[in-house]
Amino acid sequence: MPQAVRLIFLALLFAVLPLQAADLNATYSPTRGEWLRVTLLSSIQEQSNLWRERVAVVVLIDAKENTASVSITLANGQPEPSPALKERYVQAVRAIAAGILERHSWAKDVKLLVQFV
Repeated sequence: MPQAVRLIFLALLFAVLPLQAADLNATYSPTRGEWLRVTLLSSIQEQSNLWRERVAVVVLIDAKENTASVSITLANGQPEPSPALKERYVQAVRAIAAGILERHSWAKDVKLLVQFV
């Protein structure tokens, strides 16, 4: 009897699991913050892939503070860059991000913070 109970449990488990999966066809509209984060990240990564050193980029959007924070760091194993090179990276990322913010009227008031960590 315990074997039969186990089989019934497994059958029910496999019958219910597909119902719990995410519906990839469901409609979803991202918030402006989510959209801005993805757009900034992809644009910065697209440009930084052309740089000699590999960098990692993290973009955080704080909707309450109306702030976009971008952090840049070198990928694993890269030697520490000079302060001048760090500043060039920061300026390049700031220009990319500022261009995106200026193109969208709803994002013009977003404060932009860019740092090399």
